[in-house]
Amino acid sequence: MSRPLSLLLATAAFAAGFSCSGSAQPASPPPTDITFVRELAGIREFHVASNGLRVLLVRNTSAPVVTVMTTYHVGSRNEVVGTTGATHLLEHLFFKGTERFNRDRGTSLDQLLDRVGAENNATTSYDRTNYYVDAPSDQLPLVCDLLADHLRHLRLREEDRAPEMTVVRNEFENGENSPWMALNKAIWASAYTAHPYHNQVIGWRSDIENVPIGKLRAFRHLLLARQLHAYPGGRLHRGRRPRGGASALRRPPARAASDSRTLHRRARAGGPRRTVVHRAGEPGVVGVASTP
Repeated sequence: MSRPLSLLLATAAFAAGFSCSGSAQPASPPPTDITFVRELAGIREFHVASNGLRVLLVRNTSAPVVTVMTTYHVGSRNEVVGTTGATHLLEHLFFKGTERFNRDRGTSLDQLLDRVGAENNATTSYDRTNYYVDAPSDQLPLVCDLLADHLRHLRLREEDRAPEMTVVRNEFENGENSPWMALNKAIWASAYTAHPYHNQVIGWRSDIENVPIGKLRAFRHLLLARQLHAYPGGRLHRGRRPRGGASALRRPPARAASDSRTLHRRARAGGPRRTVVHRAGEPGVVGVASTP
């Protein structure tokens, strides 16, 4: 997805165990549950034991800007018929806020980030969902606070799902009106006949329109944060908590979840497959795909 007011998530690990600031302060003793793993090509990797996050840190002081991104190893491959498109719809609903941060109070994530000149967005794919924020370095505590609270406390209300569903359905229909998108969807469905990749990331229309909010809440609880990338342009200080009172994050309770790497064994194709999509008045498009 790529909508102007999109954003997202990023700094779960900072909220749990890092304090970030654009101004110099004496560094606090490092938390005991954060361990340095390795450094490769200037990228430092840490592991946060309390919430299981992998943290990748790159320092770049060329501009007073910080980029924080979280990548979740959860995407459309984790969905089943009846909830196809749930990951993408939840990405939209993320921006509807929490009890602390919402548009009704004038404190929504987008409103607060707009006021400090920050940009944000989010994308969903087959294997991952990622959220990022670009902000002035001195606003990193605010980013930490916002994203930590959104990670654990989304409201996920039916009154938000219903109107947002129409936005997602419009995206779906735009894809249906694109010759290439229509062919690409058919190619994936033909190449992966018994695998989650068979379903398009945005989901099927019937699921988009009819998935109940209860199923979305249940699906969200299966999402476990796994990886966080941070690219700060200012100074990074370790501490128990970021300034601004960001919510502490704890590892979600373990739950069984679908994993296409272990639950799906694809049979041999038995030869090439061909799919043709006919649309009146469309230019000719040819696509070729090879699966491992």
